[in-house]
Amino acid sequence: AGALPGFLGFYVPIQTGHTSFGKSVCDISFGEAMFVRQGLAVGRHGDRFVHGERNGLKEGEPLTLMPRTVQFVELVAQGARYTVCNFQGLATWPKDDTPERLSQSQRLAAFLASIAGAKVLCGDFNAAPDTESISIISRGMRNVLRDRSVATTRSALYEFSRNEVSDYIFISSDVTVRSFEIPAVLVSDHLPLVLEFS
Repeated sequence: AGALPGFLGFYVPIQTGHTSFGKSVCDISFGEAMFVRQGLAVGRHGDRFVHGERNGLKEGEPLTLMPRTVQFVELVAQGARYTVCNFQGLATWPKDDTPERLSQSQRLAAFLASIAGAKVLCGDFNAAPDTESISIISRGMRNVLRDRSVATTRSALYEFSRNEVSDYIFISSDVTVRSFEIPAVLVSDHLPLVLEFS
């Protein structure tokens, strides 16, 4: 928030109080954050759990068991209403289908179907493009990365295979892509996905 003074921050905690290493010695939490440019009208906002529940990670359990939520913020721009969703999926390896990942996608798809109007879903899904988990989301939404034949969303900082798609943007049929790019910015082992839409 301090680095983005022109934006309004929204944060939803997923896990507070301890990590897989034990109880925290300070007030710390893991969660999802979104930043909306000031001046945009904001409607509903919040989150919906698609795997586990808030603070569901037990002390000493690995971070791969971290609960997962989809965060959403409703925006109104030029008379149109959009719901933008932020998501990070289960981080288990390999990034193939598992019962937990499939259940997560089914619950995520059901949540998206419950939202009226234009929708954008983005984030690190931790799932390979050819999985049923990604196909479940694609049934009700367009997969922008598949449409653009993106080969990787990983940067040179990633220590494993550079040819991996882990991050996605899905849009509903009433969203128009005005531009899409993946700039080579080295701030993470993931590359940023930049979508301009109307």
